[in-house]
Amino acid sequence: MLKVLGSLLRIYSYVFHLTLSVFLVSISIVQLSRHEPWFEVKGSALLGTMEFVCTLLGFTRWLRFLFAIAAAMVLYPAFTGFFAAPYMPSWIPSAASVAFLGALLVMFKSERSGMVL
Repeated sequence: MLKVLGSLLRIYSYVFHLTLSVFLVSISIVQLSRHEPWFEVKGSALLGTMEFVCTLLGFTRWLRFLFAIAAAMVLYPAFTGFFAAPYMPSWIPSAASVAFLGALLVMFKSERSGMVL
């Protein structure tokens, strides 16, 4: 039962961070194409690209600790209200917390287990 829960947390963490990276990169592309800062997210392209690369490195088991560091870098702004602070939904910090827990499970996963996730 615990292995299934751990696998679900890891899958959730991968999906959350991949979705977040696509969202941040698409925000920056729209912002650059319109030439007006309609959504104030500083460094969204950099953060989105970093999230994407670190998620892929975590999934391929290379430098798994970078995935946990990237998850922590998302967790901090989620709690401080960096992402659209005045109208940020209350579920975002809790979703980022669960994704961070899944990233920690990815980092501490043993190489001996036969499961990929």
